[in-house]
Amino acid sequence: MKRSYNLRAELSLPMDGWYFNRCINDALLTSLSGEKGPVHINIAVSEPLTQEMDMPSVRERFVTRIPSSNIPDEQSMKLLCDEFMSARKVLVLVAFSQPDEQLSQALLRLAELPQVVVLTESIANVRGKNLIPTIDRVYSVIDKAEWEDYAPDLLITLGGSLVSRMIKAFLRQHKPKLHWRISQGDHVVDTMQSLTCHIDSQAASFLEVLSRSVFPIESDYSMLWHRKEVIATRLHDDYIAHVGWCDLKAFSLILPAIPPGTALQLSNGTTVRYAQLFKCEQVLRSDCNRGVSGIDGSTSTAAGAACVGEEMTVLITGDMSFSYDVNGLSSTYLSPRFKIIVMCNGGGGIFRFIKPTSDLPELETCFEIHRDISVEKYADLFVISSSMMKNRPQRYFLSFSPRKIGRLYWRSTPRMFIMPRFCGDTFAGRDNDDND
Repeated sequence: MKRSYNLRAELSLPMDGWYFNRCINDALLTSLSGEKGPVHINIAVSEPLTQEMDMPSVRERFVTRIPSSNIPDEQSMKLLCDEFMSARKVLVLVAFSQPDEQLSQALLRLAELPQVVVLTESIANVRGKNLIPTIDRVYSVIDKAEWEDYAPDLLITLGGSLVSRMIKAFLRQHKPKLHWRISQGDHVVDTMQSLTCHIDSQAASFLEVLSRSVFPIESDYSMLWHRKEVIATRLHDDYIAHVGWCDLKAFSLILPAIPPGTALQLSNGTTVRYAQLFKCEQVLRSDCNRGVSGIDGSTSTAAGAACVGEEMTVLITGDMSFSYDVNGLSSTYLSPRFKIIVMCNGGGGIFRFIKPTSDLPELETCFEIHRDISVEKYADLFVISSSMMKNRPQRYFLSFSPRKIGRLYWRSTPRMFIMPRFCGDTFAGRDNDDND
């Protein structure tokens, strides 16, 4: 038995129909992929067993899979190229990935096509001209009346779980006619609830061939998105120039000051969502400890990454995350190339932006810390040099000394801050990253 599924016969919730279809497609793909074998589907029915129900006739979605290989066979590649060329609006969405020069070059070639837009997240680790890395702030300036113009005909997704809940909600609401998912393995990931083809291939190799097999068509899709990028950048920069002291202002000073070639570690969902609002193209790579892990081990993860890289590693973390995993600083392998910036904002501020907790009467007593964490005393405990970061963050990075075991800075910001809409409703919704 290759896999087992348990499904309910009743379709009582709005997403039950999609989930049923998703599981049946996954069962068929699993059964027929690789070494063919049986799967078990158990459908739970409730009494009375003789009850009849009228069900509307619907055209069910059928997901295909391109078999595992570095590059699909010639026939499959021709079918995919035909689908690509039939779309006037192609959206490529890149979630977290390892740095890959071949992938970056393939995406840059696709982004030159007038019918193609490439959106990248801050931890996608692909950068270059014509790519749009600030998804949330660009999407937030698209008016509802314009949504249809920006919805793709073909959606291509690759990488891990998405950070941006805004683009996820948009694509679920405006489902593309075609949706390719490029990933290796037989697990069906259907985050947008619109998957039509799973391409079991290495993304860089496949997109390399695709980018050399397709050509421009008449379309203004890329132009539309890039016009919004210009508007969003102007509004964002103007707001940052006038906003008072807060986390957003601190990030606007810290991120541009990070030296080129630095490995950036973002502790969890809060820091990565702030990073989504800024371009930080000078860093070597960006990584984040988020999703299931949350704040568990964020400092330890960054400390471990600093041990294996030759470059400077900078961790940006919140005071709650920092104190939660402060024992990560006790490692005897702590690298002198490791720096930590702690955002001291009273802890737990993200719970004010998450809908399930923002209106709870227990918000301030059960979810937020409301206490000052002594970063300096923690640093003294682990014999790490520290100082409070004030204006001009550049000088703190320039003070890096290879003889010192780590370096810790902290900045105090207000506990409460309301995010303007044009900066992106980045923190809205539940952080359920595995909802596929």
